[in-house]
Amino acid sequence: AIKVKHPESKAADRIKNEYQVLMLLNKKGIGPKAVFFKSNTLVYEFVEGEYLVTWIQNQSKETIRKVLDNLLKQCFALDILGINKEEMHHPVKHIIIDKNHHSVMLDFERCYKTDNPKNVTQFIDFICRLRPELQKKEFSFTVEELRGAAGRYKKERSIPSFEEVRALLG
Repeated sequence: AIKVKHPESKAADRIKNEYQVLMLLNKKGIGPKAVFFKSNTLVYEFVEGEYLVTWIQNQSKETIRKVLDNLLKQCFALDILGINKEEMHHPVKHIIIDKNHHSVMLDFERCYKTDNPKNVTQFIDFICRLRPELQKKEFSFTVEELRGAAGRYKKERSIPSFEEVRALLG
């Protein structure tokens, strides 16, 4: 895939920022593989698959659970690195699931370093909004339980609080 800065865009160095973030995240197995960056053009590996919301409709509970768990782990890795992705509360077009059920996050141009990243909590908010669809697949968590665990994670940002969030989707 090729991403080129729009000539009229006022966003300074967004594509360069995305390349730099991808170079770091690729070492953690996150994002599409960055190939190169040159003069406001980013080339990265094309990811073929379906958007998460569409993909969920035709999958089993166990397959969905594994993918959501993997996405939570990616969000946790971003939090640990102090990188906020910004779109995790509504990542409808920012997550692709490939034919092997591997999840790939896309579009990192708005990422920024922070002492207070919100990737896990934003993704939990998104999962809460997916609850009606997930209930059809026999997920039994309540929004209150999940938001409560996310609130504890937000305060502590610890491995035990993260594991509590993960357990609710199990």
